[in-house]
Amino acid sequence: MNTTQLKRFAQEARRKLLEQVAAKLKFVKNNDTSELRGKTHTLNKLKSEINKHGEEAVIDKAAYTWFNRLVALRYMDANGYQPIGMSVVSPATKEQVSPEILSEAHRGNISSELIVDRAEVMNILNGSQPSNNPDNEVYRKLLVSACNHLSNLFPFLFERIDDYTELLLPDDLTSPFSIVKDVYNGMSDEDCKEVEIIGWLYQFYISEWNEELIQSKKAYKKNEIAPASQLFTPKWIVQYMVDNTLGQLWSEIDPKTKVLEDLEFYIKPAYKDQLPEREKVSIEEIKFFDPCAGSGHILSYAFDVFYRIYEEQGYNVSEIPGLIITNNLFGAEIDERAAQLASFVLLMKGREKYRRFFNQIAKNNIQPNIVAFQNFEEDEKFNNASVLGSLIKIESSEINTGKIDEGSLFAEKQKALKDQYQLLGERYDIVVTNPPYINSSRMEESMKEYVNKNYPDTKSDLFATFILRCLELCKPDGLTGYMTPFVWMFISSYEKVRKGIINNHFINNLIQLEYSGFDGATVPICTFTLRNAPIKNAKGSYIRLSDFRGSSNQAPKTLEAINNPDCGWFYTANQK
Repeated sequence: MNTTQLKRFAQEARRKLLEQVAAKLKFVKNNDTSELRGKTHTLNKLKSEINKHGEEAVIDKAAYTWFNRLVALRYMDANGYQPIGMSVVSPATKEQVSPEILSEAHRGNISSELIVDRAEVMNILNGSQPSNNPDNEVYRKLLVSACNHLSNLFPFLFERIDDYTELLLPDDLTSPFSIVKDVYNGMSDEDCKEVEIIGWLYQFYISEWNEELIQSKKAYKKNEIAPASQLFTPKWIVQYMVDNTLGQLWSEIDPKTKVLEDLEFYIKPAYKDQLPEREKVSIEEIKFFDPCAGSGHILSYAFDVFYRIYEEQGYNVSEIPGLIITNNLFGAEIDERAAQLASFVLLMKGREKYRRFFNQIAKNNIQPNIVAFQNFEEDEKFNNASVLGSLIKIESSEINTGKIDEGSLFAEKQKALKDQYQLLGERYDIVVTNPPYINSSRMEESMKEYVNKNYPDTKSDLFATFILRCLELCKPDGLTGYMTPFVWMFISSYEKVRKGIINNHFINNLIQLEYSGFDGATVPICTFTLRNAPIKNAKGSYIRLSDFRGSSNQAPKTLEAINNPDCGWFYTANQK
């Protein structure tokens, strides 16, 4: 994957979209056209959003909404996944210029899935209805209709466009310099073979903002916490964390499993003979949770491991994707745009495995269990959810708080609140995450106050607080996995954390990286997995990579240590 090209494309796309959306907003505000006069309700909603959040926030949201949608459309085009049967942003062949959906309209072929006035479209294209730019006008109608159709499958990403996002869609959609053409050129067919492209593009889209926030040295505002703390988890570390939590758990449930043979970064525990016998349960009952899900990188790989287990258990290929997404995978995120992409990624994983998966989504209403936290001012627990996110403590007894009145105008809002209670009131077999790294001096004030009150032993940095929070969200016999700064292992301010982990839990294994495990970001990192319950006088496994400089060395040297424990940088050590 050409990450350098992807980064350039995403950054340039963000700048272009912000500029073009701002220009469109200015036009909408200052002009009184016949088209706008027919959209009084939408204009009033736009004005309301501006009054509530400000113009800059509205422009930002419209820009990233269209970026997410166009990226998703291009990904489906490149992989032949389009439900309408033709590409929406890509030409049918490399020799053609216009998106296939527009080229086909010129031939009189408009997908039956699209709700458009076909007569009007043809009149515009053949010149019988005047238009300054027929192709652009028709393509806009087709694009909006395609998005509306996709709202049935992906409501989290393609909300039905009857609000101001349609009004703020950039004017130029068909020229060689349009954002649509940028998306097509920026995402090669080869890069689109890997669903990880979605996560990379999101991080690159906000990377300039991320850098500005980090260099500001100021405490973050509420809307800055998510973009300031987004770092894409390296794929090999995702594999390590999932292999040694989900893989380990399943090997204890089914000791005869062969799945471990496919898990490249699995470390066979030295304490295997000391494990208590685990209850035999169905794979459908195992719950895996990422409380800081980002754009779904960890959940995406967990899908792959679950899929192998289901296959081994003899499930029908047509059943597996829906079962995994419905029963096994759960995620939460304070960033709505990242949560949208995480949900999209999981449904693309399902489509990758089963060609008719989209039919199942439509028929059975299959949707990912991923929550983008919303604030509910009237609810004491979730009145600051967009800041505190998964740190909010919910007891199991609180899950059924509040009833949903299906006939009420507020039913959708009631369901969203109930979903947040359900998600954080559940206890999971496995909790794995790459938490935000925010020290106390940079914490937003309400967050800082909450952490000081509820997690005084880890108040110096949010990553340490999430170590404890993940253990709280995990079942007593479950496992957790993390990628965090390694300072908690050494610095005196984390002494209570260390003692708590050693005395009350168990370090299954841990890898200390050379100073940084990221490309382009210098953060001293370790990755590790914990058992929630302690095991007396057992040995954990450790790999120290501090002698091997450069992030490119981390994965190969880890594999070398796993396959050759006598290498000199693989250790086992007793815990209490």
